[in-house]
Amino acid sequence: MIIEELNIEIDIYSGSFSTLVELVKDKKIPLNEISVSEISDLYLNFIQKNKNKLSEIGEFMKLSAYLTYLKSLSLLPDKNNKNRLRKHTEQLYSTIDDYELLDYTKKILMKEYGKPSAKYVRVKPRDKIDQKDAKIQLENFVNDYLKVQEKLEIIKEVYSVEEAIKRLEKENQLNIYDIYKISDFNKLKFIVLFLGILTLIRNDRFSYEDGIFINLK
Repeated sequence: MIIEELNIEIDIYSGSFSTLVELVKDKKIPLNEISVSEISDLYLNFIQKNKNKLSEIGEFMKLSAYLTYLKSLSLLPDKNNKNRLRKHTEQLYSTIDDYELLDYTKKILMKEYGKPSAKYVRVKPRDKIDQKDAKIQLENFVNDYLKVQEKLEIIKEVYSVEEAIKRLEKENQLNIYDIYKISDFNKLKFIVLFLGILTLIRNDRFSYEDGIFINLK
């Protein structure tokens, strides 16, 4: 039996997804040792126990439907289902793993640029960045994270986070526009660079003060 693809959008910055991350982290075992079926049951049990307290019940039910869909894929041994399950679980697990960095990224962008705009603006390569256009572009980078996961894996093959870190460590200090310039105005490369700068911050090799990333070497 082949299960039809579920067309659903998950907001990874909603309370529902952050709750999922907390539930998984509370297990205190490696993520790759937790099956998608266990994650689905864990989340559904949480909703049943707290359904009268949840303010975003719609988002919680949407994510629950998605996890139930993944669980159903895991229970039906069809080749197409398995391939689809692998694709979805890799994306889900990597997002849970990266959630701390992604959430921190969003907070920095929100602090610098305010609430995201729904309108997408293409920024063409140029020597001087138009601040208004760049603002809208940068606000959308992280929100597009899930949509570019596959492409991000491809670009990581030729431009890894490790390489991004080496490049960033050459700078004494830089702001988000400098990182954007270093990325050659490339959206995917920018994400890799930004993950690199956040890794440096987490490892106390860079600090972040008043919009400036400072090398602590």
